Amino acid sequence: MAFGIAKTVNNRTKRGLPEQDLGSDFQCVGSAGSRAQIVFTQETPMKTCESVPCSRLLFFCIALPLLAGAPIPASTPSEGELPVQSGARDVVAVAELHRGPRGAHRLAMTLDAGGEADAFPALVAALSSAGVRSTFFLTGEWMQKHPELVAVLVREGHEIGNHTWSHRDLTRLDEAQIRAEFKQTAALLAKHSPRTACRWWRAPFGERDRRVLRIASSLGLVSVYWTLDSLDSVAPPKSRAFLIERITGKSDAQLDGAIILMHVGEPATAAALPEILRTLQRRGFEVVTVSSLLSHANASRAGSSRAP
Repeated sequence: MAFGIAKTVNNRTKRGLPEQDLGSDFQCVGSAGSRAQIVFTQETPMKTCESVPCSRLLFFCIALPLLAGAPIPASTPSEGELPVQSGARDVVAVAELHRGPRGAHRLAMTLDAGGEADAFPALVAALSSAGVRSTFFLTGEWMQKHPELVAVLVREGHEIGNHTWSHRDLTRLDEAQIRAEFKQTAALLAKHSPRTACRWWRAPFGERDRRVLRIASSLGLVSVYWTLDSLDSVAPPKSRAFLIERITGKSDAQLDGAIILMHVGEPATAAALPEILRTLQRRGFEVVTVSSLLSHANASRAGSSRAP
């Protein structure tokens, strides 16, 4: 499958890898039939994630493929740059999460913030009205500029992940610069939200490679990519109708366990979100944070262990 690159201006540049994962199921198969789409790398050590225990991630990524005899693929349709190591001895950690487990009719709506904030009140109002908590990936500069908005997210119970400090392409930085991008943001996040600070992070523009993932993991961070890109930040500007169809036009099977990418700074996103949430909930989907999306796997495993 070919990968497209979409470039725009005014901090709207991003990789266009919107939905190549929607039909694939290469990933770790759970005892209850649930699956999580994850990329492995040999070089990345595992660190503790405060929001989701490492044991939960390891269950998906290491134990289940071995127990079920599922092969670990040599590559994935979604990330040709990150070859997967074959054989149990080579798999030592999770590098990146692309989607959650299927089977629970759940999906995660994630929102990145690194630019404008004009649409923020309408976005948060739509989530609150629908009773939805989401995962927001915030840059340090955005948090520094909008501390009152970070406080709103904390008060509303949303999950906050690390989106680096200045939204630079990490693949073009040296190791010291990459570490500084993560650490400065993590320190500010800890001040705003010491109880709910999460170890999830997302790469600006989706740009990352094995070196970046290794550095992030050494700091205890787990990368969250996406299953479906709404394309709300890719030129030309998208309409409300486009975004609604882009997401709700997917089948239940495609959306089950999906991680959807949207952006805080896009007015069309704020306009489309209420209808998107209504439609998804009407179809029986529960829209949750990334951590909650993975929590179903642990619950299914616990239920299976109690069964006679």
